[in-house]
Amino acid sequence: ELFLEVLLSYILGLIHKKLSGAWDVRDAAMESRIVMVRTVLGQALAGSCIGTILAVIFPDTNTLSGVGATLLAGGIGYLYSLLIAGVQVAVELPAVRPGDPPFNNP
Repeated sequence: ELFLEVLLSYILGLIHKKLSGAWDVRDAAMESRIVMVRTVLGQALAGSCIGTILAVIFPDTNTLSGVGATLLAGGIGYLYSLLIAGVQVAVELPAVRPGDPPFNNP
């Protein structure tokens, strides 16, 4: 109960700080860490959600037994989280400019 209270207070503090524009130069390193944590957490949550949904659906449809469904769903969830990470990396890469080396050959 106390942990949840502290966690919510911290999250609300971050939201207030972000909305009020109170980020200063000292927080630039902290912001890069938050972006990295948000990316990894989003990847893990996406994979675990897909894995959990499939682990419930497989036994309900009589496709696989409990253990087989859990293993297969975990593997699919892991592959989905890797796919999400790959998409995130592709989105965050800087765009190719026309003057970059492959395009400036005489």
